[in-house]
Amino acid sequence: MRIYPFFLVILMFIGLAGCAKKADSAKITEANQLITKGEYEKGLEFLDQMAKESPKDEILLKERIAGHMKFANYLRDESPLPPKEKYPAALAQYRIVYQLDPNNADAKNNIGLIEGIYKQMGRTVPN
Repeated sequence: MRIYPFFLVILMFIGLAGCAKKADSAKITEANQLITKGEYEKGLEFLDQMAKESPKDEILLKERIAGHMKFANYLRDESPLPPKEKYPAALAQYRIVYQLDPNNADAKNNIGLIEGIYKQMGRTVPN
């Protein structure tokens, strides 16, 4: 049986497409435990670093979105920081979520809410 070089190239591409590197689920769990304990920055840094190595991992993407959303909500609703610190930080986290998932209605609504408050107060919206 003779295999033509063209078909070999196609088979090679099909094989490579299915080989996207998956993130280690134990490391994702470890990062989520940090987030659950309130160590948001450390857990999110861990997840975001893993995304550099496994950018196409859908499970990792969902966990990053959830983690950044939890941190944003914490900053907005529970953080003991003064408003001038917590709202820009929450806005930054919501923007990360929106960047990761432009269809995330909660992130979009919260961005609009915080930006609207700044505009109502006549203040510059934080970058």
